[in-house]
Amino acid sequence: MTSQVLEATTRANERSASSSRPLTVCLVSRDDVGFTGTSRYVDRLALGLRQHEVNVISLSTRPRGLMGRLLMAGRVLRIDPYTFVSTYPIRVRWPRADLYHFTSHTFAGLLRTGRPPGPVVITVHDIGPYLERNSGEHAYGHRVHQVLDVIAVNALHRATAVVAVSDWTRQTLIAALGLPATRIGVIPLGVDQDRYHPRPVPAGFRERYGLTGDSRILLYVGNDEPRKNIRALMEALRIVKARIDKALLVKVGLTWEGPHGSRRLAEESAVSGAVRFLGEVPEEDLPLFYNVADAVVMPSLYEGFGLPALEAMASGTPLVAGNAGAVGEVTGSSGAILVEPRDVTGLAAAVVDVLLDRQLSARLSHAGLLRAALFSWERTAERTLDLYRSLVQSEQPTVG
Repeated sequence: MTSQVLEATTRANERSASSSRPLTVCLVSRDDVGFTGTSRYVDRLALGLRQHEVNVISLSTRPRGLMGRLLMAGRVLRIDPYTFVSTYPIRVRWPRADLYHFTSHTFAGLLRTGRPPGPVVITVHDIGPYLERNSGEHAYGHRVHQVLDVIAVNALHRATAVVAVSDWTRQTLIAALGLPATRIGVIPLGVDQDRYHPRPVPAGFRERYGLTGDSRILLYVGNDEPRKNIRALMEALRIVKARIDKALLVKVGLTWEGPHGSRRLAEESAVSGAVRFLGEVPEEDLPLFYNVADAVVMPSLYEGFGLPALEAMASGTPLVAGNAGAVGEVTGSSGAILVEPRDVTGLAAAVVDVLLDRQLSARLSHAGLLRAALFSWERTAERTLDLYRSLVQSEQPTVG
């Protein structure tokens, strides 16, 4: 009995000592360049944790040195081995840390090849491609992509805890994968109110991007993934143009080539002249695009969260979005006009209403600002840190 008491006391003292020193957390990310939703999440989470005196070790999945150069050279092939290995890493060298946080579910395959020496948290933004893998919706660009993603998704069962960025994503993980509900916590993303807020657009900004004149600007922020529903957006734009000749769609984000790319879809809908394809723009310009727009449109078939929706609302810009996935969680009942994303006519009608009805536009702007005020990166970091502490201090943690 004495030895059992001594052992229990020792464990309690170890937990007390560990709770009194700063946590060391290894954040695993792809170290993306640009302003993807995931990169913003990683950057803001790391900043928030450091503000709480957490020792953050950033671990990139991007291959370095000779291996990185060889994989980069492989881009002459039909697949991109460098991007595949960065997105679905096989093995990394783990630093010493109290906890390891995989900031994307695509890194979960690492748990099959060399688990780190500590609790593992995995953030899941969405597993949409996995859900569509048998639907013929072009969820994966290559067979290798599908195989690697299925391996990663199934490896989520090996995580100590899973963070879902929305309740929709959490319910999806429970229903599709059978993950225990007690191991999945919902921690929403945030928005930087210092960057995304109503503001005047500097002189010369419109001219720099060729947005002169009296165009009514619709803004779309995102890439050309099939789930983004670009085809419906282009078809809706054709209807909008018939009502509002000055309507101009400004597309910010990576543009794909080929039959599913936005340029090809714009040509098929005969609206190429009404679309400004800007590709990836400097991150400091993104808040200005939200402010120069008369409305933001996001007709996605599903979103694990929908960060552009939150940024639009924080900027006071009226939002028209697809009522699918987690978007309704983000916008609430009044922060946007939500439409069935496959209803092209309804999507176009909502855009026309926002552009022509000043009172409606003002109501959406006001409601969006109030809704966006409920989200912050500081709150995201605080809730994540609470989870870390529960995992480090408890042998059988649960998350709510």
